Amino acid sequence: MFSLGIIILAFLALGTVLSLIYPVGGTWERVSQGTQSIWDRERVVLKQFGLLIIGKQVLSGGYQKFFGIAFGPSIWLRRRDYGIQALKQEGFPEPIAKLLQGRVLLHLTLKLTSDRLFLKGYATPMKVEFYEDHSGIKSIHPVEPTPRTYRRAELTPVMQPSLSVGKPAYDV
Repeated sequence: MFSLGIIILAFLALGTVLSLIYPVGGTWERVSQGTQSIWDRERVVLKQFGLLIIGKQVLSGGYQKFFGIAFGPSIWLRRRDYGIQALKQEGFPEPIAKLLQGRVLLHLTLKLTSDRLFLKGYATPMKVEFYEDHSGIKSIHPVEPTPRTYRRAELTPVMQPSLSVGKPAYDV
């Protein structure tokens, strides 16, 4: 009979092998509707350590940290927001922004496409309700998920037959 330890070890080993087959580490750029300046694009840098995913996105006045897991092409992330100025730019009054620092304000459920160039799925933002006098937070709860897509932003090495063997060509 298998012990629980062996089952957990097998699960971790499988997850590590799957992370090699479905790599999600790198720079990802959010795909949005309409034309967007290159300077206004949202970019998140993800690092993958087997099943674990960590990431960071730098914003004006703050940053966002991502943490989650990947199993095969599926990814589940939580985003924590930091920086009072960044939270104020999102519309929160300063006393509430101070209370929200480091809180989870977004859940992402994404899947790596078969060409490994896109992460597609849903983002579930958190609605923050606070008292009118800004004395505290009443509640934080999820709202309706919205579609979310990211595309790989860094240069990806590809082999081209016209080049000499062993030299990677770079394509965007």
